[in-house]
Amino acid sequence: MAFVMNRGALAEDAVSIRRLRASGISETAVRRQFATVPIPPTRRFVFVRRVILRAPPDQMARVMTTALAQLAEDSRSDVLAFEDFPAVAVACARAALSSGLGNWHWRTLGLSATASPGEAVGELLCAYPLEAAAVAAALAGHDLLAPVWRALTEPMAAQLTAALGVAAGFSPLDWPADPDDDTAPERRGTLDYEPLLAHAAAFWTPVLQPLPRRHEAVRTAAILSLLRWSPILLQATSHPVWPVLLARLGDAARPGRAPTPLPKPEQVPATAAASPDPAAGDQSPWAPGAPVDSIRLPIVPPPVIPPGSDCRTDASAPIELAAAPAQSLRYEEVVSTGWGGVLFLVNALNWLDLATLLTACGPEAPSGWRLLHDLGLLLGMPNDEPLAEFLAAQDLARPRPSPPGFCEAILNEIEALYAPQGAWPLRLAQPAQLRATATHLDLDLLTPAVDIAIRRVGLDIDPGWVVWLGRIVTIHYPNLPAVHLSGA
Repeated sequence: MAFVMNRGALAEDAVSIRRLRASGISETAVRRQFATVPIPPTRRFVFVRRVILRAPPDQMARVMTTALAQLAEDSRSDVLAFEDFPAVAVACARAALSSGLGNWHWRTLGLSATASPGEAVGELLCAYPLEAAAVAAALAGHDLLAPVWRALTEPMAAQLTAALGVAAGFSPLDWPADPDDDTAPERRGTLDYEPLLAHAAAFWTPVLQPLPRRHEAVRTAAILSLLRWSPILLQATSHPVWPVLLARLGDAARPGRAPTPLPKPEQVPATAAASPDPAAGDQSPWAPGAPVDSIRLPIVPPPVIPPGSDCRTDASAPIELAAAPAQSLRYEEVVSTGWGGVLFLVNALNWLDLATLLTACGPEAPSGWRLLHDLGLLLGMPNDEPLAEFLAAQDLARPRPSPPGFCEAILNEIEALYAPQGAWPLRLAQPAQLRATATHLDLDLLTPAVDIAIRRVGLDIDPGWVVWLGRIVTIHYPNLPAVHLSGA
């Protein structure tokens, strides 16, 4: 029996059980109980060969909850923990390039022991497509992206492209009639997007160099570039940036032709300086030989457990675990801000179907990052506030203010939506810490009390996957006491 509990779209949002044997309880009852097991927010990815739980049928969920806590913390036999999913991909690529994927934890993922790096990592990304941007950055940071990407077959790259479209909610952009000439008149109006094009070219050109210019892996790389740096452009199937981006990336594999020259420095804003930023660190997994009678528990919590204790309750049995690999480096940006409530606007903009509004604006549409920045300024956020500087730095598509009147019109819509509910004006001046990666924006609001007006209208709920940012957005209150609701 196998099942998956999944709260979100990324690897860290799920607990998967590959094989389960139970006696004294029906499959339906087990499913119902395990569906109630909380999945705490963490990005660890843990492989477990075997867990034995002995409990009365009505206590299975409680015992599994306790087991998840121990699996995250203890160092015993038969468990292998990675810091996050990109670290799994890095280890997978290294194994495929060296000794192969014969160890038990790779078999639990269904990977062939003789798979090439492209096949192995491609399979992982097809299973968790929204991790692809972070995985690409992690592989690049360890000089592994080139051997992986060059080993992607056409069918595997096409499968990944399709998986990205389904997961991120867009129709994969097709090859233009002629992706080779980015100097055609209709393509010259893309100077505003030079920072994006330069960033993508700097990241992918060394990787794509030996591939044919119309290899599917080139198209997949172009889509990943937009997903990571300007996701709203994926909604505009006829945007002039698309053929130019393909031409830039295709230049890498065109013998006898010099790469398309970049614009002069005075033509490109400072944000065009490109430097690939790895998103995850190295893991050197230890994997003892063992039968594949295993359970995979990705993303389990790191609770505090007293030394020497185990996860037994009066109904549980021992769980055999193993030493985790060496710690990996984490690549994320941390922003301390007094205006964390600006991310409340994400929920408001989702209610207004911002992705559709931006797509309707065509080439003049601001990026989601720029819109959040400009709306925050209109609502009182200082221009030199750390969050304002962070949002402006993410805008690689059109690094200039939104079109005149656009933000004001959006703000009028937001006011009409929330003023009748007593939540206007929005209380955006909230002390917070933002942790940003290639896949996530995790906001910790540092207030000891939830604003009841904000909570009542759902502005501080987790937005989840945000199409127009290309990120999973979560909002947390780490400092809440037992009683925390306050009046307006």
